[in-house]
Amino acid sequence: MSGHVFQVHAEQRHKGQFQDTLDQLRLYGSVQHKKEIKALKPLFTLLKKPEIPRPIRPTPKEIVLKTESGDEETITTTIDEIDKVIYSEEIKQFVKDNKNLESTTTSLYNIIWGQCSRLMKNRIMAMKDFSTVEEECDIATLLKEIRRIGNQMEQNISIYDALDSAKEAYYAYQQGESDSPAQHLKTFKNLVEVTEYYGGNLFFDEKLIIHEKQIDLDQGKVGVSDDGYKGRLIQKMKAVGLLKRANKKCTID
Repeated sequence: MSGHVFQVHAEQRHKGQFQDTLDQLRLYGSVQHKKEIKALKPLFTLLKKPEIPRPIRPTPKEIVLKTESGDEETITTTIDEIDKVIYSEEIKQFVKDNKNLESTTTSLYNIIWGQCSRLMKNRIMAMKDFSTVEEECDIATLLKEIRRIGNQMEQNISIYDALDSAKEAYYAYQQGESDSPAQHLKTFKNLVEVTEYYGGNLFFDEKLIIHEKQIDLDQGKVGVSDDGYKGRLIQKMKAVGLLKRANKKCTID
């Protein structure tokens, strides 16, 4: 892991340490676990539990035909024999891949735990469901807890305090003079993810949806759904937030 570790906030020498170590873990996984790296992608990008997709069972298809009299007749086809064989082989591969992924996640859990400082381990072991996380080698939950601790978020405070602290850290953040653009982006993403971890959103406002709708109306464009407008304004606000928190003295490489 090239010296990359997971530490509590007080031990960290620079901002964005969690993301740096996670990136190194992803690099390690892509080298040591090439066959499972596709299944591991949600873990490294979204901190979600990696899973192997289940094979889709082939089913009979219905075809609608028109008779000579002009009526419609529905015919149900039989399942193709080749599809049956393919499905049978996919099940075997699914079982095999699941076993391999289980071994891989156990290995990665041990790697992650080994890269935690003593203080970090003590804090993690104090979490409510640590025994279950350890028994199941739940690497997604482990990484989320490490991120929470690394960002100095206390587990025993109320959700209101947690969200307020997360948003406060985001709005107080400014790229340091020694931080590269890549480091700035990592820190920015981490601050956003911590807020989202507690169910908050830094970039959504009903007023902005009204504003986006008015822009389309003024320009004669066809409007989209509210979800479409929400996605659009979130991307715009993220761009604004990233640029506003950048150090204007830093040059872009």
